Amino acid sequence: MSLLATIIESATRNILGGVKIDDLRRSLLTEAKGQPKSAGMLPGGECYERGRLIIAKLLKENAISDDTYRAAVGDNEIGEKILRKNIFSHHFNADNITFQSTLMKRYCELHTTLWE
Repeated sequence: MSLLATIIESATRNILGGVKIDDLRRSLLTEAKGQPKSAGMLPGGECYERGRLIIAKLLKENAISDDTYRAAVGDNEIGEKILRKNIFSHHFNADNITFQSTLMKRYCELHTTLWE
């Protein structure tokens, strides 16, 4: 481990009360996994196929139009249900859809094989 990495880890541990950065990262990613799971967007879930299409598009494009989102989902009720699960965010002024958070985007990036 480099000196800089050691210093950063030590400072982070002091700030976080002894929690290691890798442990915090794992905890946050585990928490992030709960959102697509509760939305039925993991393999075997009721919204997996629709969610997989949206996530794959967002990983490539960072944002998609509301029309593209609705067309991919195909069912307005399911589309609204998925939006309420805080995986995606609808930006009304821009009329587009993005990941709700950087954490959710990162979780999806780390698990790209789920969305292919």
